[in-house]
Amino acid sequence: MTWLLQRIQSSEAFSNRNGSTGGSNSSSSGVVCNADTKGLVPRITQLLDKLHSTRQHLHQAWHVRKLQLDQCFQLRLFEQDAEKVCGHGGSLGCVQCHEEVIYNKSW
Repeated sequence: MTWLLQRIQSSEAFSNRNGSTGGSNSSSSGVVCNADTKGLVPRITQLLDKLHSTRQHLHQAWHVRKLQLDQCFQLRLFEQDAEKVCGHGGSLGCVQCHEEVIYNKSW
């Protein structure tokens, strides 16, 4: 999309160098340069900036979400390993196993 802005701006510069005024003027780049295109350049630039900003925000939000999902996955793996170590099928049994280890441990 940036190339479109460059072509419009280059056609404006070409028209200005050749002393053209208003109206529909064709330049060597093949883009019609008139008052409408001159008014669109700032608007298109603004929209592109907003698009870029939104894209960065989305990328940042995705990164945060991915970290959360990775943490949830790691927690689930830890829970599975803890259940295997305790030898119990349920999480309550595992809690009881840990209580036994903590309270019955002789140092």
